[in-house]
Amino acid sequence: MRAICIYTQKDKKYFDMFLNNIHVSRNHQRMKIIPHEHSNTKKIDFKNDINSADIVFLLVSVDAMNITSWIEDANLSVKYCNKIRVIPIRIDDTSWTKKSFENLQCLPINGRSIKSYRDYSDAFCSEVAPEVEKTCQEVISSRKLDKQQKQRQYNESIYEKELLFYEQTQKNLQPVIIGGFVVVVVGILSFSQIF
Repeated sequence: MRAICIYTQKDKKYFDMFLNNIHVSRNHQRMKIIPHEHSNTKKIDFKNDINSADIVFLLVSVDAMNITSWIEDANLSVKYCNKIRVIPIRIDDTSWTKKSFENLQCLPINGRSIKSYRDYSDAFCSEVAPEVEKTCQEVISSRKLDKQQKQRQYNESIYEKELLFYEQTQKNLQPVIIGGFVVVVVGILSFSQIF
């Protein structure tokens, strides 16, 4: 499983806390998290990484909302929402109105920001990590269902091809069978006239 985390240089300590507290997901699902620290991220790298990602984490803060490249990557992530999960993580109480991700379920799910907790690390551990684990399980289950559905569609297409082949073979054999039957009947009639 691959994930991307988009954050700013000023939010690096929150990224480190996030990374340390989701160790269960990283270990159990072998989730690799690719950091995209703004403004050190190259556009081409992000576009390549998002094409292979299952989840995108957005560390949303006042600093992030003031960096154009961070907002562009967040917007691009939201465009991929039908293929990947995008999860905003509220670092502080900045406004999200009229942002592409304003309607997405954020973490912590209680709506509080990480900075509103006395212990930031505890907030990541108790409020964010369990939800990340749950999301990882959902992504894995969804992948399994997709794989089963693709296998079922493949099996159905093979069955349809075999049925079509059988029907075509029957149509091709029908004149041969009728012709053979006619030859046999003519042969029998000819043989019976001789005797």
